[in-house]
Amino acid sequence: MKLELKNLGRRFNKEWIFRGLNAVIDAQNPTVLFGHNGSGKSTLLKLLSASELPSEGEIIYGDYGNIISPENIYKHIGMAAPYMELPEEYTLGELLTFNLKFKPFINNYTKEDIASIAYLDDALNKQIKVFSSGMKQRLKLALALFTENKIILLDEPTSNMDERGVEWYMNQVEKATKGKTVIICSNAHVEEHFFCTQEIDINQYK
Repeated sequence: MKLELKNLGRRFNKEWIFRGLNAVIDAQNPTVLFGHNGSGKSTLLKLLSASELPSEGEIIYGDYGNIISPENIYKHIGMAAPYMELPEEYTLGELLTFNLKFKPFINNYTKEDIASIAYLDDALNKQIKVFSSGMKQRLKLALALFTENKIILLDEPTSNMDERGVEWYMNQVEKATKGKTVIICSNAHVEEHFFCTQEIDINQYK
C-alpha cells in the first residue's frame, strides 16, 4: 500500500498545526514521524487513518494501481495509540473473538495464539478493566500487528511499557510488519522506530 501526501495541512480555528506536507510512504520505507509534544504528530496520524479530514491537500491511498477511497481505508488499517480505548467490560477472549468477526489474524493465528504471543495467555477469561497499563498496551499492539492489515499506524508504541514490554515490542514489530506500510509517531525513542528507513519531521511544516 502506498500513501501519497499532497500539500497536506491541518488547522484548528485559525491556527495551522502543520501545512504544505508532501511525502510518499510505502511498504519499502517504514516511516517515523518526529516532532515535539503538541507539534501535530498524532493529528497527522489521525488524518492518515481517515478518522479526521485535512484542512487542505489530500491523501491518496494506492494498492497495486487501485485507488482506495478514504471512506474505505479503515478496512486496511491497524492502529495502536495511547488515546484509543479498549472495551473494558469484555474479557480478553471476548475481545479477540469480536475482532475476528471483522478481520482474521495473520498466519491463521487463533485467539489463544495471540494471547500467548502477547504474554496474556493466563488472562483470556479476565476483563480488560483489570489489566495493567502495560498489559493493555501489549493488547493494543497485538491487535494492530497481528490482524490482517496493509497499513500499521503506531503512536508512541512503547508508552506505558516497562523494560520487558519494550523488549517484547522490539522482538515483534519488525517481523510482524514485513510487507506492510508502517508509520510510527515517536518522541525520539529509538527503540520505537529502530527499523524505520524514512523520517518526517513535522516541525518543518509550520
